Amino acid sequence: MNVVMHSSASTIHDYAFVNLENEKLKAENERISKEFKDVQESLLKRILILEHDFQRCQAQGIAFELELQNREEKDVCENSWMSKLEQLADENVSLTFQVESLTKENKHLKLEYQNLFNSIKKTRTQTHKEINELIDNVNQKTYAYGDVRSNNQDL
Repeated sequence: MNVVMHSSASTIHDYAFVNLENEKLKAENERISKEFKDVQESLLKRILILEHDFQRCQAQGIAFELELQNREEKDVCENSWMSKLEQLADENVSLTFQVESLTKENKHLKLEYQNLFNSIKKTRTQTHKEINELIDNVNQKTYAYGDVRSNNQDL
């Protein structure tokens, strides 16, 4: 009976030990469960923060892409304007050369026309002088012819 008691005491002791171990495991399980829930809750909060940060980064990325596109368009416009300004500068040089050339030609033509005008003026003066001389000569001959005629009538 001693053996049975001893065995029974040992079984009770083993049972108490198993129960104690079970209680410890349950407590450990609850603690781990609570930690798991805390970690899970913390991770969910972190995921929300990361999702918000990701959305903000996406918005910034879009803003950066738009700004880059805007800058590229601005650069294209500036390059276009620079190209047009260079063309205008080249045209301006060409036109300046043409103006200088036309100014020289204009001065030359003024001299030519002045010389022609002076020549015409001299010729006109000479022609006018010759016409006056011819008129005087015709008048003299007319008077002489009149005198000769009146002398012829007298005869």
